Amino acid sequence: MPGRGRTERALLAILSDGEPRSRIELVKETGLTSKAVGSALYRLWRAGIILRTEKPIYESVRAFKGRAGTRKNTRAYHLYLYRLGKRSVSIRGLRFVRFEGGGIGKRRESKAEIIRRFLEQNSERAFLLD
Repeated sequence: MPGRGRTERALLAILSDGEPRSRIELVKETGLTSKAVGSALYRLWRAGIILRTEKPIYESVRAFKGRAGTRKNTRAYHLYLYRLGKRSVSIRGLRFVRFEGGGIGKRRESKAEIIRRFLEQNSERAFLLD
């Protein structure tokens, strides 16, 4: 795919088989760093080339930590899927969606602005001492 970096091309080559994969699986298959794979997945998702699960998947993971014993953690992750020209796809009960512009990078109203606006709109009722 022209205009894509080495990491993105490697991910697209693996995802082109149509099987959904997690970031950790893609790290193992490509041999690249977790940060490089995560960044490339985000860029591909924002560009609309791949789909991501609508909601994260939660999984309980047990890890042996030597003398500290076994630790049990809950891990949240998304699966990624090559887009195939669709806005959304359902596979094995999981819904995959494209990037819709979400809240990342979008300016939101701060709590202070919400409170100030409320006080302005309700100035006759705010702070009444009866």
